[in-house]
Amino acid sequence: MIKQTYYNLPNDKKERILKAIISEIDKYDFEDISINRIVHTAQISRGSFYQYFDNKTDLFHLILEDFRLDMYNACKSALNEAEGDLIAACKMVFDYVVEVSAKQYYASAFKTVFSFTNYNSQFLIEKSCPQGEPIIQEIMQLVNKDLLNIESKNDIEVMLEIIGAVLCKSWFEIFVMKRDAAAVKNKLDHMLLLMKNGFYRR
Repeated sequence: MIKQTYYNLPNDKKERILKAIISEIDKYDFEDISINRIVHTAQISRGSFYQYFDNKTDLFHLILEDFRLDMYNACKSALNEAEGDLIAACKMVFDYVVEVSAKQYYASAFKTVFSFTNYNSQFLIEKSCPQGEPIIQEIMQLVNKDLLNIESKNDIEVMLEIIGAVLCKSWFEIFVMKRDAAAVKNKLDHMLLLMKNGFYRR
């Protein structure tokens, strides 16, 4: 568990620690990650490390939390640009991650997380995709509901959850399974088109 003492640190110190963690995860598998190297690079004591984190697993939580915040901001920006079109915004967010901000440490962290047997794809979905009541409410306000065939708040929440899971699955295929990004995007476009048109005749 990431402790509140970490969040209370000055931004420059948090950034230094995050960069040290990124550097370590980018170079080593989970079992070879060294807290000693991290604290040396971050210029903090080993005791300080345990004031901020319980164990090495927290390092992945921190990186995926950073990614999740990035996605939250990307979702809001995309919905504004797409004038509330949820499907168009989804494609923008996918492109943003893959083509604009797919930092190497995301790929390295995801690969290492999934090589660690205690985790699976649900962990990635839960830790990286925007979720939670305040976040969902803010994103829902940006969705153009006139474009949708659904109206209830609960149905829109479910739709957001489905689209979020599809996005995360696509990133998983690229970052972890190392599949061709263009092929994954084509499959994503096909899935989104089916969602948009519906599976049943009207």
